[in-house]
Amino acid sequence: MYLINSFRFGEAAPTGLLLDLYPATVAYSVRKLRTAYTGACMRVRRSNDNAEQDIGFVSDDLDTTSLLSFVGANDGFVTTWYDQSGNGNNVTQTTAANQPRIVNGGVVDVVNSKPAVLGDGSDDTLRYIGLSLTNPITNFMVIDKIGTSGNFGLFDSGNKLSGAYVLETTGIKAYQNGASFSPIYANNNQSLISFKSATTGTDWDLYGNGTQVVNGGENIGTSIGDRVSLFDRTNNIFRCNMYMQEYIIYNADKSTDRVAIETDINNYYSVY
Repeated sequence: MYLINSFRFGEAAPTGLLLDLYPATVAYSVRKLRTAYTGACMRVRRSNDNAEQDIGFVSDDLDTTSLLSFVGANDGFVTTWYDQSGNGNNVTQTTAANQPRIVNGGVVDVVNSKPAVLGDGSDDTLRYIGLSLTNPITNFMVIDKIGTSGNFGLFDSGNKLSGAYVLETTGIKAYQNGASFSPIYANNNQSLISFKSATTGTDWDLYGNGTQVVNGGENIGTSIGDRVSLFDRTNNIFRCNMYMQEYIIYNADKSTDRVAIETDINNYYSVY
């Protein structure tokens, strides 16, 4: 896999999985992101008897053969989505009714032919609490928005949106320090979204499918994140009805590497 990045004339472009080249703080995905990662992709519960099983990778993709062999004609729900960064920041959900779906009646949930985890917008969530992130923060995600409301992303201990997102009728809006950036990325289909937090002044950056969203000039303070919630706010409100395929957090300014990271992600998911 070749990534767009700067390299000396005559040298080959760097190769490897995404996190081999750009190590992250948090990383959830339906594909393998780091060569040295030896764990499973996710742990899945099947609906008929509530048995659970770890599901790994085949050729760096979610092992859907093993997934369907385990789930059968039933529904499958994600109890744990494992963090591939090496930092052990796994998002989990122990309450069966609150677990997002990955298999529907024996058929894997997919978006654009790739597996996708579905939050129902009613009570689903996957969370990890125990981060200690401060500016700068950059994250990348692949989602497919269905609903028109809900929060997800990074939050602080007061459940304030620290590097989080809000589903809107026309798209998605970024929040930092509990306040919103005015521009909306206006897309209601599969989207590759990246956001770099404002480190000083108004220097935040929001991109959707490789195109920069116009900076509205907001200066809304420091972003602090100690918890991640993939389908709702961490105080059990504002659930998201959407599919998620990848969510990666860097506790760094990745502006220089943004194009290379987005190119790698888009090469896999063919978002745009």
